[in-house]
Amino acid sequence: MGNNLIRSLPVALGLLGVLPTLPSLHASSETGGESDTTLAEAVMFFQAHADGRGAQLNSHDITTVLKVHPLNTPPYGYDRVIYAVSPNAGTIANPEVNQVTLGGADLQGDSLTVQLNTQSTSVGSFSLNGAVLVYSPPINTSGTVVADPTTSFYNRATIRLSDGTNLSPFINVSIAALLRDTQPNGAPDGVPDSWMTTYFGGANSSTATADTDGDGLTNLQEFLLGTDPTDPASAFKITDHTDDTLTWTTRRFDSYTVQSSEDLATWTTERFVTQPDDASTLTISGLPTVPAGGRLFFRVVRQD
Repeated sequence: MGNNLIRSLPVALGLLGVLPTLPSLHASSETGGESDTTLAEAVMFFQAHADGRGAQLNSHDITTVLKVHPLNTPPYGYDRVIYAVSPNAGTIANPEVNQVTLGGADLQGDSLTVQLNTQSTSVGSFSLNGAVLVYSPPINTSGTVVADPTTSFYNRATIRLSDGTNLSPFINVSIAALLRDTQPNGAPDGVPDSWMTTYFGGANSSTATADTDGDGLTNLQEFLLGTDPTDPASAFKITDHTDDTLTWTTRRFDSYTVQSSEDLATWTTERFVTQPDDASTLTISGLPTVPAGGRLFFRVVRQD
């Protein structure tokens, strides 16, 4: 299920990300009277030629520089969490509660594929369906939400993104909770009993499709977003913006794509970010303004 926010704001293209550590530059050779002319003639040779030739890059220089500053950089993504729901029997009617769509970004704009690298086998199991990582929890199991999913979890899968040439750094998908669902009786809908009890007083006091606070989001969507289903002010929404700053409501480890459009029909990715802490909002600053007389719309899309 997709959730997105649209608002007009001057924004320009600026894709940011975290790249892996790359090797440092070094001299082509530190041998006096080097016999390999490619090494001896390189700008990166350890001795100055002192013959007035100036600086001329040769094949060794170019190849070495490209190792440190490749033209085709690796893709990148962010760690994710799943607040898993365990049915008391059978299967859950809304399986999206136990899966995430894995995405990332690539500075060259290459299409990305997902690879399942490793998984622990302590509780339940993972499977990969295209870009969707599916978690299969044990039946009729419950557990609390872990305090910090970076260090504690019920299960964890490690994935990597591929652009066809390079692999991203490792990305962890952690099971941060095991929440039991028994309602409706015989056909659990994916909204945990504990969550229903917290907000409505009982496991069967509301339904996954109800919209108690009238904010346009069902209880199932509110559970996935981490918002309060009884408070219309608690929603996935833009809370503030200026010409160069945008703020919206978030949940820890949820990932978001900021996109722009001139006509609300064709969208361009501006930024791919995640919420790294427990703050309820995320702010992006330094967004450039639109030229005088122009306009640009943007939307924030939460990765499912």
